[in-house]
Amino acid sequence: MATCIRSAAWILPLLTILASQCTPNRKDKPRQYYYIRGRVFLWSFARIHESRAPGLGKDLESSIELWYKIQSHISIKLRWITRSEQPSFCINKKADIILRQAIRVSETQSVAKYFWSQLHLLETIKERILQIRADPARGPSAMDDEGFAGALDVDVIKDKVQKILTEFYIVEPSADFKLTQIGSIVERVKNRTATDVTDRLWSVLKYCCGYDDLKEVLTYIFKTASRSNLANIPSNSNHLAELIKSIAQRRLAIPILTGSEPLELLLEIGLEKLLKDFQIIFHESKICHLDLANVGKAPTAGAGGPNDSSTNSRASSMRKSMYEAVPVGTSTLLSGVGTDDGGAVRNSYFNAGEANLKIGKLTQVQLLLEHLLSIEAHLKLTSIYPQVAEEYFARPVISFEEVLARKTDQLEIPILNNKVIELVENSTPYIRRVAMTTRSKFRTVQSTFYQSTEPILPTTQFAQLKTGEGGEVKNAYWCLEYTKVANN
Repeated sequence: MATCIRSAAWILPLLTILASQCTPNRKDKPRQYYYIRGRVFLWSFARIHESRAPGLGKDLESSIELWYKIQSHISIKLRWITRSEQPSFCINKKADIILRQAIRVSETQSVAKYFWSQLHLLETIKERILQIRADPARGPSAMDDEGFAGALDVDVIKDKVQKILTEFYIVEPSADFKLTQIGSIVERVKNRTATDVTDRLWSVLKYCCGYDDLKEVLTYIFKTASRSNLANIPSNSNHLAELIKSIAQRRLAIPILTGSEPLELLLEIGLEKLLKDFQIIFHESKICHLDLANVGKAPTAGAGGPNDSSTNSRASSMRKSMYEAVPVGTSTLLSGVGTDDGGAVRNSYFNAGEANLKIGKLTQVQLLLEHLLSIEAHLKLTSIYPQVAEEYFARPVISFEEVLARKTDQLEIPILNNKVIELVENSTPYIRRVAMTTRSKFRTVQSTFYQSTEPILPTTQFAQLKTGEGGEVKNAYWCLEYTKVANN
């Protein structure tokens, strides 16, 4: 037994292997115990703890944690504290619940994969803008256009643009779908017919094969606006919309785009279109009101939490029709729409810091959407969506490149819905952690028993811990036991 002076604590680690064919007993080596997996009892831990805390009485406090795997990438932790003299591994229905989930970044096969491609395209456009601005003498046309979504001939794109601007169109009603399923809503939004002119232009302009084609098509748009009675007037508040309206109203001559301006116009309408798609998904799914200003912003003190009745009321009344989901007058993603200090209409606007931040926030929205789709598919707990969104959006925003470098995205949050316990009631946990504490007036002794089907120590340093391809041992636990003794 370790002792301590002036509240100093000593940790006594002990690695033991829990084999599958043995009963609880001591072997030749001291403090080495063996248990049958699935037949580990807390009374055996209590006896060990009592032997390490002699004379401290029977006031035992046990903190019990059980980890269960729902899927290979989803696990649930149940935690509770008991003061019973005979604690048990039987699940406490009032246990605290932690959801842990990992998704592979940008390699998902979910229905939201389309939005990953849009994020990649927007990041590519942003990088091309930075290249042009960094070396203006080289000229935009000399830049490598590899990476664009180009697949259409410029004449085909011009024909589509002409129809968008000059022909009236009717939005056909979409096929019915299950409003309660996020996956169905994502599919509908992905295939929806956009109503605003610049949203429809984005769906065409992104297929330009390079800088020269894009500049040519944008000039064609301006010429069409100058000599035709437009059937469809842009309603968005971005620079391309303002230019089209000003030219159509004879308030502006046809602008000559230079440098990175064509790409800046394309980036702005692409960011706006993607945000609008996400907003519709979140509104229709009754997840939350999606405001990019709140993404990456920690909740302020005193704000209503996930249990706040006003928060739940707002969430329950969030559903709107597909085309009324996004508020009118939504501000542009890139600031500075309108006129410059001299009153002249600016062709475009770009700020590298703002662009990085907006793409990073949209990436965070996409990651949350992937997590929610996984929860919907495997847990079916629709009531926790607003809580998961609030917790996830409180994370700091990181850049698109940093997200890709991480390979996987981890979600670990507490959930309040105890229905998930029904999924694991008859399962064997893959991790157990029991901390037993006994206190006296002068001393506190805590014994911790940690068991895992996965190796606890690095297998590169401890070859005896190596397992099969799955990383787990079957019918056995790896176990780490240690005791902490401290003066009060």
